Amino acid sequence: ADWNSLAIAALAEAALVFGSQEWLDAAQDAHAAVLQTFWDGTTLLHSHRAGKTRHRATAHDYAQLIECSLVLAGATGDTRLLDTALTLHAAFERQHWSTDHSGFLLTATATNDLPANDITIQDDVTPSPNAVMIRVYIRLGYIFGDRHWHDRAETMLRRHIKPALDNPFAAPSLLGAAAFARQTWQLSLYGIEAP
Repeated sequence: ADWNSLAIAALAEAALVFGSQEWLDAAQDAHAAVLQTFWDGTTLLHSHRAGKTRHRATAHDYAQLIECSLVLAGATGDTRLLDTALTLHAAFERQHWSTDHSGFLLTATATNDLPANDITIQDDVTPSPNAVMIRVYIRLGYIFGDRHWHDRAETMLRRHIKPALDNPFAAPSLLGAAAFARQTWQLSLYGIEAP
């Protein structure tokens, strides 16, 4: 679900930039297909091949789909996508959050049979899920006006910024999330009908 979500969010943002309703419709259709395929109402799954959806989602899958839902909500004005993001977040937090480490574990705590379960701040082929969630929390704080979301982002940043600064080439998304948290712009449009 992670790579699909990255592509859908990019398509939604491109639709806004280029004014393409066709691209926005495609992003909405793809998002609905991802939810139908990978989300069973309580747990997100990771892969789909040959008609089978399997393997519990990693932190990457949850973080990317939550952010994708928020990006699409902003692009379309569809508040149901905010509910989707909050529902996914509740499952993600329940299954992956580590209070001891102020971050999301790579795999679900209840089914983890790995010898180690990492809190990843480094990017790999996708952005760090903890960096993505810092951006998500900042967005949710502005959308709902609730300080709780900003506080969670700050908790994560305080815990993980030092290692990111020590090795900035490994954690550009976390550093970007820190900049986003400090220099967020909010744009209000008046007199324009929502799509």
